[in-house]
Amino acid sequence: MKIQLHFDGITLTDTERDEVTEKLEALERFISGSSTILDAYFIDEAGKKAKNGADQAVHFGLILGKEKIFIAEVSNNHMKAFTLAYHRLKQAVEKFHERESDISHNEQ
Repeated sequence: MKIQLHFDGITLTDTERDEVTEKLEALERFISGSSTILDAYFIDEAGKKAKNGADQAVHFGLILGKEKIFIAEVSNNHMKAFTLAYHRLKQAVEKFHERESDISHNEQ
């Protein structure tokens, strides 16, 4: 799996970047195929009429076979938004892996 990080108005510290990369790389155990690309977008939406001070967004885009997973979370802190989005992404990837494993097991 290839991880691509994109930034629009947000800069991660080296520590934050390491944490993000480590967590996203941990999802590889559920994903087979080196051609899979996970796009992670960190966006400061302050200039886009954000509401209630929640203007830091994290979006994930991932295509697994024929399934497309898109997740977005917004918070007042980009790492909080990342954590929320990451947990949703992890759940989606685990469900996909479980379904694929069940299909493979049933075909045998």
